[in-house]
Amino acid sequence: MIWALTACDFPTTLPSVPDQEKPQEPGALPGNVLDIQRWTGSNRQEVAANVAKSFFADAISATNISQGEAPILYTQANRLLPETRAILQTIHPKQVYIMGGKASVNASVEASVRSLLKGTKVIRIDGRDRYEVNAKAAARNFPSGVTKAVVTTGIVYSDALTATPLAQIQKAPVLLVSPTAVSSYTQAYLRQQPAMKLTILGGNRSVNRTVQKQLESLTQNSAQRFNGANRYEVAAKVASSYFPTAKVGMVASGEVFSDALVAAPLSQKLNAPILLVQKTNLGQSIEAYLKSNKAISLLHVLGGENTVASSVLTKLGEFGRPSNTTMPIVR
Repeated sequence: MIWALTACDFPTTLPSVPDQEKPQEPGALPGNVLDIQRWTGSNRQEVAANVAKSFFADAISATNISQGEAPILYTQANRLLPETRAILQTIHPKQVYIMGGKASVNASVEASVRSLLKGTKVIRIDGRDRYEVNAKAAARNFPSGVTKAVVTTGIVYSDALTATPLAQIQKAPVLLVSPTAVSSYTQAYLRQQPAMKLTILGGNRSVNRTVQKQLESLTQNSAQRFNGANRYEVAAKVASSYFPTAKVGMVASGEVFSDALVAAPLSQKLNAPILLVQKTNLGQSIEAYLKSNKAISLLHVLGGENTVASSVLTKLGEFGRPSNTTMPIVR
């Protein structure tokens, strides 16, 4: 199964915000070996296709929406891109989910997918906005009996990306809210799931206190919140709390949406935290996590040099356990 998302749904870079991390100083990490594998391509579509081809070939025939079993592929709103077309032909999934309405992925793209993949079931999950699409996806994947959910902003991708592996281990949906309101679609979903326990990712600028109180009123439960000085610290806190002994980690950009999004299903498949970095800076929050996790031995870096510079890979090597850091594997 494939989730096809348009490359035009979100900006490729985030607005400038004051959440820069201080550069780290070289230190020493425990352990002997840290392998670093970079996943890159000539564009975001090729990065997504390379990850899908290598990690999702066997599980691609799953017949329902399943966390960690469906890679994300990109398309333009009005054209099925050649990189995406090629990987669809290679793996020929039994199901394709198109996320978003016809303004995001228009009818001609859907028709191209149907024509390309004879016998494949093509399902569109659409809505008036991202919040309705999100609520519909949650209801399809988690229709009843859900006891937990992870809540994050629908405005900026970074916290939502961090939420993905956390939701996977909690067997929970990720629910999107605006910084100042809970949509009627999300409210309706929560009312169908009584006594749900919520984990909120992000500070007050992402999900304000009024929204938290509204969510707690809907669920009749106090919500747990992971916040921090910036998105990098939030990601590190989630990693430390829920993945203290993870053997694998995902290194993704906290600044470029498109490559980072590819990390989401891969992190679920590998049960790995997502560690956000700046283009040229590993950051103190991630450094602290890597120092504390004595088990981690493999890092997947999503994106090329323009997304995560080689200097960051070099810094990872400086923090101990160098193996192939000077010549990362490139797919």
